[in-house]
Amino acid sequence: MVSCTSLLRLSSGLSIRSISSAWLKRFNTLVSLPELNIIDWYILLARFEPETLLKAFLGLQVLGGTILVVASVVIPDALYVFVAGFVIAIAANGAVLSNASACFMKHFGHNAGSASAVLGATQYTVGGTISAFSAFISMGSIQPVVIVLLVSSIIALTGAIIAANYAR
Repeated sequence: MVSCTSLLRLSSGLSIRSISSAWLKRFNTLVSLPELNIIDWYILLARFEPETLLKAFLGLQVLGGTILVVASVVIPDALYVFVAGFVIAIAANGAVLSNASACFMKHFGHNAGSASAVLGATQYTVGGTISAFSAFISMGSIQPVVIVLLVSSIIALTGAIIAANYAR
């Protein structure tokens, strides 16, 4: 069987590297909205430390949570405002998770496997606990859920700021 890459290579005379680069650019175009862009992440990481990015994306998550809380109180029937708040909060969450892991793992050179296991277990335990608590208090309403999201984001941002100041 002949793959698409082999056919493209034979028909165009391009190398595998240039074909892979073209496929990566097309893939980045497809996922550029939720993931920003893979190349942009490298630019961000080249200019900023993970601690700085963590605080910035936690700030975005707080902004998304604030939009959700305000929308649930002021204009509860405006779906587009809820969508904007959820997109901001959830998109920022992807960057928060990766930068929080990077901030944590940089302190464990020799015991990285054990540290990663502890980090993963802690994330699942805390996440499961907060999720269960949020579901328990929701009683069919969105307000308690978005309040828990906002409070959790504020606590995380406060912790990141304190940890950054402590590390100096």
